[in-house]
Amino acid sequence: MSRRVKIITWLTVLLVVLGLGFFVWNKYTGWFKLGADAIVGCDYDRAELSGIIYDQDTGNPILDVAAWVDGSPAPLNQPDYKWFISASDHLISLKAPGYEDANFSVDLNCLVDSQLDMSMNPLKTNLAGSVSGSVSLAKGVPLFLPATIYLDGKAVGSTNAAGLYEIMGVRAGVHKVTAQINVFPSASRQTPQMNSGETLKNFDIVIGTP
Repeated sequence: MSRRVKIITWLTVLLVVLGLGFFVWNKYTGWFKLGADAIVGCDYDRAELSGIIYDQDTGNPILDVAAWVDGSPAPLNQPDYKWFISASDHLISLKAPGYEDANFSVDLNCLVDSQLDMSMNPLKTNLAGSVSGSVSLAKGVPLFLPATIYLDGKAVGSTNAAGLYEIMGVRAGVHKVTAQINVFPSASRQTPQMNSGETLKNFDIVIGTP
């Protein structure tokens, strides 16, 4: 056998051994997948899905929501959520007091951070109310800039020149109202239990100095 033939033979054997070794290694690691969905370094067991759950009529976040993914309870950091679930098709079910039950279908792909904001329809008996009040600074410091107002973590407006605010479309339940001015720490208050269609006035917030 010539030297050239020997070299080709040894190279062939080496490539076969390396190929078999890669096949066995990849079978247990899932590091590389062949095909149209080929992705290097992909974990095929998990995908990320995140978003917010909100009122379809007002756009405000909804609290006190229970969620299920394919029939299994799913945790919520209300009103936001972030789940790490299998990269496949899923059915998401939502329930909340005062709202119609809602279902959403989602198809998750590997290594893709998907966002799905989900809306819920309020029942006819779940009327929208409002929260209003003033925002001021501690120690009598004048409110020299408008304060941004948040309802349950979502920006919903700002104060006027007199430091007053009003939030419309507030449903029944307990809510967190926050006021924020640049360079100052934010200040928050939690409302009492609000009834359907209730108007909560004089819900004042004081922002502390830096």
